[in-house]
Amino acid sequence: MMDERAAWLTQGKGTTPSLRWSFSTEAPLIALDLARETGEILAADISGGLYLLDRQGQFLHLNRGIKDVQLVHWSDRGKLGAAIYSDHNICCFDRDLNVLWAISFSVECLAITMDPYGDYIAVSLASGKTIIIDSQKRKVASFETMRPLSYLEFQVTEPRLIGAAENGLLCCYDLEGNCIWTEKHWSNCGGIALSGDGQRIFLAGFNYGILIFDHEGDSAGTLVFEGTP
Repeated sequence: MMDERAAWLTQGKGTTPSLRWSFSTEAPLIALDLARETGEILAADISGGLYLLDRQGQFLHLNRGIKDVQLVHWSDRGKLGAAIYSDHNICCFDRDLNVLWAISFSVECLAITMDPYGDYIAVSLASGKTIIIDSQKRKVASFETMRPLSYLEFQVTEPRLIGAAENGLLCCYDLEGNCIWTEKHWSNCGGIALSGDGQRIFLAGFNYGILIFDHEGDSAGTLVFEGTP
């Protein structure tokens, strides 16, 4: 059976992917993000290097001053970026990768995201609190969830923040920290992604496959693959 499936893959219609360009960081890669509007790519390596590339893979900017970077996010407009570093710290930087400001927390930071315009940053903490901050370092709102949120994404079409815990929780909040909906499920979560129009939310559910929800948190189906997504 496996041989038949392998043959179907090789005999099916389609164009084999080809390498467009490549770029090597100075140390092993640890984080990566794409700006959907500009096509720019922000990369971070384990030595603390931040790299900004254009859509053709051409090098734009480099910053080696942020040590122990763990997660990065680059706004879709290419205006600002944000990062978690050294477990308890976040920073915001401009498109030249110059740090504009930083904040230290007493607990571990789990996830960070930025809205498409680069106006708001959301960071989730191991305590279960999630904080929304504007680009000028002003606290806009905060809320607490029953489980710490390990994954965060802003919707593109509406001022909403989608969050997921590592186990059993998917939720949606507005920019004032009000809960719009909460959905419990029976799967562990390995990541979330949103469609461009915000109408679909995709949750990597490990052995449950990819769980699909609509913009109101209702189940919209499941995609099951061989292996673990």
